[in-house]
Amino acid sequence: MCYKNFDMTDLVDESLREGNLKSVRRIISNICPSDRAFTTSKFADALEYVRKVKGVDIYEPFDASLKPLYAERVDRKDPTLEEDDFAASVACLKENFCPERIEDTKKLGRYLFPEEMRHPGAEALRAAGSNTTRTGSAPAGGSQQRATGNPTQSGHTKKVWPLVAGIAAAAVLVYLLIK
Repeated sequence: MCYKNFDMTDLVDESLREGNLKSVRRIISNICPSDRAFTTSKFADALEYVRKVKGVDIYEPFDASLKPLYAERVDRKDPTLEEDDFAASVACLKENFCPERIEDTKKLGRYLFPEEMRHPGAEALRAAGSNTTRTGSAPAGGSQQRATGNPTQSGHTKKVWPLVAGIAAAAVLVYLLIK
């Protein structure tokens, strides 16, 4: 069963039946890496499903002992913020699912991944194997590129095709094994 744009209602229902709110929080938090700029309504729909449809207060009190929030650094336009900071923010959200961390993760994601705000399909390119950073500068020892409006200029096309070929080859192997 699906609820709006949220397709994991069965898993949430099972976790709720078991009284496992931590699992429900993790299910919702796991949406963040695939929708880093929160451009789809999946996260909001998941929250709405749990809070309004199921009537469950999913929030925890804010825990300041965990890693600090990123909002101040985002407001200062801190150039040192990077994809690892977003991963850390999501990890903290999984440990302390509260409105403050949700808003902080949203703000950080929208700051770090503005191309996903302009091009909502950009997360599909990223999921297919391209790494992007907000600034476009490669970290020491790295070779990350910033996504631009033209995939051929940003190198995404070159990164996607080997993945597509690999998936097709895997599908053929699975078909031959089943046959």
